[in-house]
Amino acid sequence: MKSLKLLTLSLVSLLAVSLSSCNKNKSNKDDKSEEEQTSENATSSNPSDSSSEPYIPQPGDIDAANIGPDKSVTIADIVNNHVYTDNYYSGVNESNLMNSLYDLIKGHTILNYNSLEEYMRITDRDWVRSTQIDEQDPYMILIYFTANNDPTKQQHWGQYHSSKNPYYPESQQSWDKEHIWAKSNGIGSSTTLGYSDLHHLRASDMHNNNTRSSLPEADVTSDSKTYVTDFTGANSGIKGKNGTTNVYEPYSIFKGDVARALMYMAVRYKSNLSLTDGTDSSGGKWGFLSNLVKWHLEDPADEFEIKRNSLVQFYQGNRNPFIDRPEYACKIFSGVGNVASVCNSH
Repeated sequence: MKSLKLLTLSLVSLLAVSLSSCNKNKSNKDDKSEEEQTSENATSSNPSDSSSEPYIPQPGDIDAANIGPDKSVTIADIVNNHVYTDNYYSGVNESNLMNSLYDLIKGHTILNYNSLEEYMRITDRDWVRSTQIDEQDPYMILIYFTANNDPTKQQHWGQYHSSKNPYYPESQQSWDKEHIWAKSNGIGSSTTLGYSDLHHLRASDMHNNNTRSSLPEADVTSDSKTYVTDFTGANSGIKGKNGTTNVYEPYSIFKGDVARALMYMAVRYKSNLSLTDGTDSSGGKWGFLSNLVKWHLEDPADEFEIKRNSLVQFYQGNRNPFIDRPEYACKIFSGVGNVASVCNSH
């Protein structure tokens, strides 16, 4: 039997590793009002809020009900404090969950798509390496990118690719804006509601964004596949087939991010967009739902995604419920295809 001293040292070491992992970073918005603004109870996303016990606010904690355009919470408050979400979801009717969540998150402030990169300077920055809110050229966290933890390869905000910034063409270090729900699939032009919704728009590695194009996102199951590299040359995505359908499989640490963005879109724009468990991803439908729920359950929201949810709320006034309440995915979608089986096995 180990001595008490060795056991104590082992426990201390385990605690240190656990605390360190909690601090990991994701590695390797002219605004107009849409519908009438709802009196939102905004919330924050923290996994502890998902428990059956109500969260007891601590000194300095931020109530998400106070986050949004023209509300009292500041960016600094969000960045430097824990945000709790109980009040945001206090009026949700779980017996009619999808419609209740729709009522909660509709009516958000619509942002100008052509200015989204300015909002992303805040929402998609690396808050570990770029801590000053007024920093004009912060490090960025890019979806589909393998080197977000490597400062020698990590991209800065100023490397955004646009006609106004041709210094960074596609072949060099550059990032752009990725519509996770492909804009050609039921969203339409820049004048429609979902076109500039930051909950499904992410700062992205440009190579992967261009290669993925409008392909549905799902696991590649075919033996024949093409690995997609980011600008560093590292494999960061896969193109191939799932069954007989051409798909794009993102870098593993972003699979949950993709799934939660797509589920948000299916609730927020439920009259136009829907998720199915088939393979058809056209006409406003998106397939492979059980695959997406699997990704959601296996790749839970990390600190970056959680904080980003509150920062998007700061500009738009609404949240992505699947980040705050991961259990909502199975409660809403279990009646579709094989989703129940996926939920039961996790």
